[in-house]
Amino acid sequence: MIDTSNLVPAGTQDQPVWVSGGSYVVGQQVISPAAFRVYVRKTIGGGTTDPSLDSTNWVDSVSPFIGDFAESPDIGALVTAASGQQWLRTGSVATGASYPLAQAVDYLKCTGAASTQATSLSATNTDIATDGANRWVIAYGDATNLLYSTDNGATWATVAHNATQIVTSVCWNATNSLFVCAGNTTTNFFTSTQTAASVGSAWTVRTGSAITGGTATTALVRASAAEVVMTCGGGTTGNASRSTNGTTWTAANFIAAPYTAINQASLVSLGSSIWLVQGSGPSQTQRSTDGGTTWATAVGIGSTVSQGAFGAGICVIPEVGSPGNIYTSATGATGTWTNRGNPFGMWRALQIMFDGTRFIASLSVLLGSSGFKNAYAYSTDGLTWSIRGFLNKSWADTIQTRIHSDGTNLVFAPIFTSSSGAVFGTFASTTNIGIPYVCSSSSVSTNAQLATLQYVRIK
Repeated sequence: MIDTSNLVPAGTQDQPVWVSGGSYVVGQQVISPAAFRVYVRKTIGGGTTDPSLDSTNWVDSVSPFIGDFAESPDIGALVTAASGQQWLRTGSVATGASYPLAQAVDYLKCTGAASTQATSLSATNTDIATDGANRWVIAYGDATNLLYSTDNGATWATVAHNATQIVTSVCWNATNSLFVCAGNTTTNFFTSTQTAASVGSAWTVRTGSAITGGTATTALVRASAAEVVMTCGGGTTGNASRSTNGTTWTAANFIAAPYTAINQASLVSLGSSIWLVQGSGPSQTQRSTDGGTTWATAVGIGSTVSQGAFGAGICVIPEVGSPGNIYTSATGATGTWTNRGNPFGMWRALQIMFDGTRFIASLSVLLGSSGFKNAYAYSTDGLTWSIRGFLNKSWADTIQTRIHSDGTNLVFAPIFTSSSGAVFGTFASTTNIGIPYVCSSSSVSTNAQLATLQYVRIK
């Protein structure tokens, strides 16, 4: 379910009576002895004016509450009611400092600011990695370069990966302090590495292992504390490969070719030498319990999935299409998966990652590739999720993203080749508030004046 615990509650139960000259903090609720109603403090301080007569420092808690939604024809981005309530049209944002109560509502916080991108992408952004110390790398299906940033995503440049083939995946191998990238043809894996300190310098090519009949440009690479594992689509032998140092590779074989669409598959380390690969059906799941040395067929989710993650003792895998359910398992073994339903409402998860503190899901409209996608969700347990928007100053509204975090900072990278720019921010960002994606109950493009839009109360 969606976490709405930050909504200002109603009712007068257990609220103290306002005292003249008392000291109050933002969000504190009191009962007005003059009006016999509950009021919520907007500023830090005291005063001698009853809250019912002091709209500068207090707001009536009568429903609708801060963060509540209401439908209306388009009557402007910001509407002030006769009562003093202010409503912000979805698809718009406002300065957070002007609305301290709304600023405290988690899903109204708008994360991020537009940053630059070094080049127009020649292909789809496919993977992001970070060393957790300001440096980030994006693989975008290019035969020559990767994108990198050394300032938490504020600026980007290209660097030669030297893997000699299209690179589709990248990871951070903390054990060996290396960024590792991977690509593949039908016959070989191709890989290269670079240290964090030299991430902007040409990478060092490494020798990958052989594949028999693989599906080209489908490689995924991920690292655990003990090893780095590469996988690819198709193939009869060598469709997995492992390394204990990130630089030398040993081929491994799946029991059977587990999937044909690696771009919709998931490679996850579950710790304790357990690895899991899931594809587009229950027969397309492979599991290893010896660090990727040998693999066995397991029964997975049973539908096409996208990249998932393991953290907090649980593996979370999202399915690609409708109804957008997520599935969880502690071990990934056959018979251990639980369908948790779709906790994202009108969205589905494009990808889920774990940053050591929380799971993060990049969201898309549930069906199709059109519409708004300026949203993501996060969870500390993989079960209960909070949705938040992110600003998108350099993109069109129709965008899909990859998302990554180092625990504090976030980077959003566009999937589509027609897009430019990237967005970065932090979970603590409250510079702006609002809902940056448009919510409507009818097509805005059909008749903007008759469309019923959603407004959210911010004051």
